[in-house]
This record gives sequence, C-alpha cells and structure tokens, in this order.
Amino acid sequence: MVKSVIGTPMVPCLFIFGDSLFDVGNNNNLTTKAKVNYPPYGIDFPGGVPTGRFSNGKIIPDYLAEILGFDHLIPPYTNATGEIILQGVNYASGSAGILTETGKHLGGNMDFDKQIENHKQTVVDMFKYLDFDNMKVTKQINKCIYAIGIGNNDYLNNYYLPDYYNSSKNYNLSQFADILIEKYSEHIKNLVRNGARKIAIFGLGNIGCVPFVLGRHLEDAIGNDWTGCIEKMNEGSAILNNKLVDLIKNLNQTLRYTKFVYVNSSGMSAGDPSAAGFTNFNAGCCKPRDDGQCMENEKTCPDRKKYVFWDSFHPTEISNQMSAGIIFNNSVPEITFPYDIHTLATVPS
Repeated sequence: MVKSVIGTPMVPCLFIFGDSLFDVGNNNNLTTKAKVNYPPYGIDFPGGVPTGRFSNGKIIPDYLAEILGFDHLIPPYTNATGEIILQGVNYASGSAGILTETGKHLGGNMDFDKQIENHKQTVVDMFKYLDFDNMKVTKQINKCIYAIGIGNNDYLNNYYLPDYYNSSKNYNLSQFADILIEKYSEHIKNLVRNGARKIAIFGLGNIGCVPFVLGRHLEDAIGNDWTGCIEKMNEGSAILNNKLVDLIKNLNQTLRYTKFVYVNSSGMSAGDPSAAGFTNFNAGCCKPRDDGQCMENEKTCPDRKKYVFWDSFHPTEISNQMSAGIIFNNSVPEITFPYDIHTLATVPS
C-alpha cells in the first residue's frame, strides 16, 4: 500500500460528508436512536472507548486519513475547534440522507443540507487562521480531498419504510433516484463553487446484503437462485449508483478544473468474503437490538476479525481497513473510476 509519511500528508486537508458509515461522533449529543456512544462500540478503538463510530474500531475515513499521512484522525464537526479545522472536518451523521426528511423517524440528524451548511461555516472559520486572506483559504481548499458517502438511508430509512414515508407511494425507483441525483448534483456543484477541486463520491452499498435486511426479508430469498442477498432491496441502490456514475462522467467532462472519483462500494462487497479470511458475512458480531444496533454492554463474538459486519448494518474495523486500502490503490479492478484515491491526492489541483 502506498502511504505518506505520517506528519506530512499528501493533501493539506480531508473533508468528510455522509451517514453512519462515516460518522465519527456527530450524533452523540443529538436526540436520536441513531447514535452509538456506548459499549461495545469502540471496543477495538484506541483506548477501547465508544466514540460514536458505528463499528468496533476505526472506520474508512480514519484509515484514509492515516494512509494520506495525517498524524491525527479527522475530528467530528461537533468537536472541531481551533486550527485543526485547517486539516479537515468530518460532517457525517448517522441516519442522514440526501433528502432532509430521511431518517428523521429515528430522531435528529445532520442531513446533507445541514452538512453543507456546516462546511460553509468551517470555511468562514478558516479565514481567521489564514490571515483573513481569501487567496490562502482558496488555495488550501483547492488541494483538499472531499469524500462523500451518502444515500443508503434514503432507501433503508425512507423509501423502504412506507409506514413512515410516502416516497415509495409517490415514485417508482427510477423516479426516486432522479430526485436524489438532482439534489446530490446541486450539493456537489455548491462545494465546487466554494473551492472543492478533488471529490470522491462513494456509491451505495448492497443494501439487500446487510444482516438487518436479511433477517426481515428471508421469505423473499426462497429459491435456488438466491445469491445470499435480497436482490429486490439492491435494485434501488443499483439504479442510483448507475446515475451517480453518469453524473461523475459528466462532471469530469464539464468542470475541467475539478477531479471526481467514483467509489464502487457495492463492488467491494461483491466478492468472496471467505477469500479475505472472513467466516461470517451475514450476521453481526454483536447481539443486536430490534433496530439492528448493538445491545449495550453485551458480549461480542470471540474473533471480530472473522466477521464482515459489526452490528446488523455496519462493517467491522477489519472490513473498513480492507476497504480503505482497496480504494486508495484500486487494488481490486473497477472499484474506483476513473482512478484511485492515491491518484486523486497527487493530481495537480
């Protein structure tokens, strides 16, 4: 794995947007069921403490920060103060979606709109640490990597929950994806207008393969052609991912000073988990609550490195570490398009 020397990062800053897969603690003080600041979450994080990460340890943004050479993990927006913001901020929020209403049945979250607002405030705050010089701020931001992974909840915690949301009643899957893409595109262009020049877009994962979905839709899996996933639940995310690829191709052609990379998140989970040393890939390592999160203070599986999933939705630390390595070097063909995160970091801005 190509890796920068710790303390001399390949890029000056890393900004993270997304949902629970990228959340590092922004939900801790919100009134919501979608927060995990309790054990056994964080059992393998340095110090063995729950931080608000939806895993037993580090998550993909943490490993990307390490690989890029940062000497610290990128802090959550809620805790990011002082000059550390010059090196990046994480705005991701558990249960958040592209649409404002997504996930709100669980309580509060920082939806994509709010995350963009928070980033604008960060840019304002950067001025006082860069001599109130607009040119210095612009040059700093131009060289940063923006990583965005959002949209899973617009299906899991919106479209596929007709008891709470009307999306599936009002739109078919293609129409719903068009709505999501239109808003996604607006936010990306907003970031570009404010100086973003290196943007990595993470596609949606295979929603129909997570343990929570498997446990509730196994009746749909009956048949000789079952792949180990609920394919009808993957349909929506596949449609959106295809539209994201088209969007990125278009943006790379039309925004000549901005570089976009697409990360095929569903592709990372499409291979044979046993080949990577996993022995359990359809159940979480911890005992789940009814909502799929870990029961508080309960014992976990004995060997967490053998499990793909930590709880009923989110990957284990080892899964996150492997994924980060793959997307940084594109060590698995066709996972990143048109090139990998290492190339995005080193291409001139």
